Amino acid sequence: MKSKQIKKTAEKKLNSSENSLELIPLDSSRDNFIYKLYYKKVYLTIFQISHGSKEFGQGLISLMARQLGIKSSELKGIANCTFWGKDFIKSSTLITSLTEKNNSEKVAE
Repeated sequence: MKSKQIKKTAEKKLNSSENSLELIPLDSSRDNFIYKLYYKKVYLTIFQISHGSKEFGQGLISLMARQLGIKSSELKGIANCTFWGKDFIKSSTLITSLTEKNNSEKVAE
């Protein structure tokens, strides 16, 4: 997987008003593309795409996937156009834990 391919497809697929996802660029240093990821205007995480190497190994792919709360295969799916924003919402542990927290707060009220 190439960093520019992940950057391009992540920006396209994880920025979606339809899915309430927003990927905001923070910085593009020499070695990294850094983003903040929001779901329904709630901050989820900082996501970093390293562009210091041309090809990503499995270790770096796993690390980036963990940052997003998804599996490595799902991150590869973003780059390969088989995993979309709606899939991300269903799969990301960041979003499922946020949804569970909101649901438990509603029940407590």
